[in-house]
Amino acid sequence: MSKKLTVMVSSTVYGVEELLDRVVQRVPAPVGEANAPARAMIFDSVYDTYRGVVTYVRVVDGELNHRERIRMMSTRATHELLEVGVKLKPYVANTSLILNNALDDGKTVLFEGGQATMLDIDYGTYPYVTASHPISGGVGIGAGVAPQKIDKVVGIVKAYCTRVGEGPFPTEQLNAIGDKIREEGHEYGVVTGRPRRTGWLDACVVRYAGILSGIDYMAVTRLDILDSFDEIKMCTGYKYQGKLLNEIPASLKVLAEVEPVYETFPGWKTDITKVRKYEDLPENAKKYLTRMAEVTGIGLGIVSVGPNRDETIVIAKDIF
Repeated sequence: MSKKLTVMVSSTVYGVEELLDRVVQRVPAPVGEANAPARAMIFDSVYDTYRGVVTYVRVVDGELNHRERIRMMSTRATHELLEVGVKLKPYVANTSLILNNALDDGKTVLFEGGQATMLDIDYGTYPYVTASHPISGGVGIGAGVAPQKIDKVVGIVKAYCTRVGEGPFPTEQLNAIGDKIREEGHEYGVVTGRPRRTGWLDACVVRYAGILSGIDYMAVTRLDILDSFDEIKMCTGYKYQGKLLNEIPASLKVLAEVEPVYETFPGWKTDITKVRKYEDLPENAKKYLTRMAEVTGIGLGIVSVGPNRDETIVIAKDIF
């Protein structure tokens, strides 16, 4: 069955996209400067950021003057930002030098990529992406640390799939299964509270992420969310117009229309949150994890059976 691709990019409406747009346009953004030019530049940024919000306010409250509301909101926000800027100014430094000095001194530095691979602005499902680079290459861009200084890459992989906002999601479950995953995993946006889209694990996406980021190990999280399922599915390929695809297609249209090829695994039907050793996991859980490693070509490094630190099973001893 053909799926319609609708362009609707999700956003937290916090102005991050507008700020990054300013960066690309090379508009300077001084921190803590109280002079008139700086104030004017901040005002311009705030004006643009709040313009969409004010447009919405105007629709729901026709009695408010559009320009006056923009002026009020922008003026208030400008003063707030200037006050914050003064407090933050002492902490503004060349973080690239700080990080590189720490690495040269033999210290351990951990970088975290926010969002996920398929939301990478260049290699994700554009235009349904974030405004940055969550892949490991983003460390060089975002932190100013050379690639050869990264000695280990760990890919965080949920035992199932989720997505916020629009965009292709071949394994999405618009049914009771998807609802169950969402409720069991409390899959709602932290910032927006929006329900996340949910579905079975897409091993093709994980393999793609492994290629892009050079992932050494997977850290499989939320395995316990699948405890009560009778059977569990994993997408290991796609079908498109009668052909089998083993990798992510270059065309967004094709990705939106593919049919996932599933392998089905019997559930383990037991509470695994008390398990602390990999060998003590139920056999069906280990079969699922083993197959995940085989299909993705990425070794198992960590398996999480709950949200707490002591519910993290470390398998690869050289991961840290």
